[in-house]
Amino acid sequence: MTTRRQALGLLAAAALLPLAPRIAFSAAPLSTVANAGYYRFRFGKFEVTALSDGTLALPMTKIYQNEPEGELQRRLDENFLGKEPHLSINAYLVNDGERLVLIDAGSGSLLGIAAGKLLRHLTASGYRADQVDAVILTHVHADHSGGLTIDGKAQFPNAEIHLAEREYRYWIEREGVTALTEAQKTDFQRAHDALAPYIAAGKVKRFADDADVLPNLGSTLRAGHTPGHSAIVLKADNGQRLVFWGGRHSRRLHPVRHA
Repeated sequence: MTTRRQALGLLAAAALLPLAPRIAFSAAPLSTVANAGYYRFRFGKFEVTALSDGTLALPMTKIYQNEPEGELQRRLDENFLGKEPHLSINAYLVNDGERLVLIDAGSGSLLGIAAGKLLRHLTASGYRADQVDAVILTHVHADHSGGLTIDGKAQFPNAEIHLAEREYRYWIEREGVTALTEAQKTDFQRAHDALAPYIAAGKVKRFADDADVLPNLGSTLRAGHTPGHSAIVLKADNGQRLVFWGGRHSRRLHPVRHA
């Protein structure tokens, strides 16, 4: 039982609490852990690693067609996307137990500081660029082929590069190409620079329309975005198919996903 004297002591102590020094705790240190930039999953017997190259801001109201720009912008605003939404640039690494195959190669140093992160994220995922046996390009736009070569140096020194015959004839041999705008001249120069060291080393292989590219990896021609744009199809033993679409831009207002 608390006595009167004890009760008075407790009240006095409580009155003095605001004047007591506070116990200091160390603030948590700033975290240096960034997003690893990859996501790994199994597809049949295959290990597939999605690799982020970063993002690219694009004026979507200029890219989409057949609808007024004002309406397109209104719908973008409704989804909090602003005037130039950042679209993901992704590549995919397939390990079948015998070879490493990279589908698309990111943008390298061509598209600014928000992109060009594929090699960093490849390393974070546990692999190295010199372990890649083959790179298959869905098409030769800069956000899919720019990472092949940086400052004139091949970034995948042990890999063969596979692309559609139509793509090679258009971008490298310039078949059917006449007058070019300044923007198109830039695109063609980037394509040449990306492939040049591999062509010189005899490491560029071309595949026909809808042909198999490598064991378990087929292709489906989806010309339009570029002349030889091809989806790449990974074939599992159970009959399932995983399609890497490759960045064909819709003409309607749907989210554009680079795969």
